[in-house]
Amino acid sequence: MSRFTCFRIIPDWSLHEMLTLVLEIDAVDDEHGSTISSHQKWNIIADHLIALNIYRNSSQCHGKWDSLLYEHCVIKDWESRSRYQTASTSRSNGSNSYWCLELDKRKDLKLPMEFDRELFRLIEGFIDKEVIKTKDHMMVVPEIDSPSSPPSSSSLSEGNRGKKRTRKDEIIELFRENCGKLQVDVERIEIILKKKPNAANTEEFTRQQVDQLITLFGEVTSTFDRLNI
Repeated sequence: MSRFTCFRIIPDWSLHEMLTLVLEIDAVDDEHGSTISSHQKWNIIADHLIALNIYRNSSQCHGKWDSLLYEHCVIKDWESRSRYQTASTSRSNGSNSYWCLELDKRKDLKLPMEFDRELFRLIEGFIDKEVIKTKDHMMVVPEIDSPSSPPSSSSLSEGNRGKKRTRKDEIIELFRENCGKLQVDVERIEIILKKKPNAANTEEFTRQQVDQLITLFGEVTSTFDRLNI
């Protein structure tokens, strides 16, 4: 018996399996949030998939999710740069969009060769939900009502107090929105840094990785600038 027969070839993920994986990740995240460990989370997801006749272990599920997030990040980064170039050159035909590129062009640009648009939108929706959850879980300092006292000439008018509360609410909302965006950007940076190059294209991979990181760090810097109230 060949020593290679003991290794089982892992089949590629079908589109149905990938869509189901994202849906199960979303469902488990909704149910458990951060109350369970990462190990528990991926075991639960793998068990759910097995119940749906998708036989993938927790490591395969986790690895595939990281891969999908990375490819989603690459496409989203390309789309952002493409829109910027289109705006700066007054072109509006959308031919530079990832979804309009031929396979050979995607390959030349080091973009994912194939990525289903429905899958992309599903992942995008999941990320958007995570941002909203982060906003909702941000601590908001409650208003403290001061004891009632007789009105005096030195008291602030109701209108001025209302303006101050409005400004405070604006600041809180600004922090909530941008902290959520920072969390997503940090996760995208971690995914990029985890990705390993093939031996044949290390130099090109590094160049592309640096470009993506520069773009993300620019977004993080812009977010911090917006928080400089």
